Amino acid sequence: MVEKLNRSPSGAPVLDDRLRDAGKPVFGLETVGENLAVYAELPESQQIDFLRSTVTAFEMPSQIRRTVREADIRAYLAGDTGFLLQRWNAAFSGGGPARRQFGDRLLRERSVLFVERMVPWIEKGGTFFAIGAAHLPGKDGVIARLQGRGFNVTRVY
Repeated sequence: MVEKLNRSPSGAPVLDDRLRDAGKPVFGLETVGENLAVYAELPESQQIDFLRSTVTAFEMPSQIRRTVREADIRAYLAGDTGFLLQRWNAAFSGGGPARRQFGDRLLRERSVLFVERMVPWIEKGGTFFAIGAAHLPGKDGVIARLQGRGFNVTRVY
């Protein structure tokens, strides 16, 4: 699965490939190992719970999955990243404190890491960042964290 992260579902090149083809340097704000460590550190019972949730989501009728995906895309294109954050929070609000902690770790803690790694590049200038939209909004989001460090954040799209 991890090796497929650098390809679109259709197999077409992703943004990273296009940037490399244009001679632009490409780097990650986290390594694959750092990302996967979040999951590996979960107790086995929670890993099984998340695996079941994932399988259940894939077993949903394709029309329901398509409807959900289209709602996410519409919200993103409308600039409503708050919608995506609400969906994220809803997904991790049930199932007890361990599930909420995991959701917090996936989103908030990684957002902190992203900002730490972004700042030197921002200060250098001329860098483009691509991160998951749910990391952007909210008091703990990347935008608020960058603003808290004195950076002016302007929506381009």
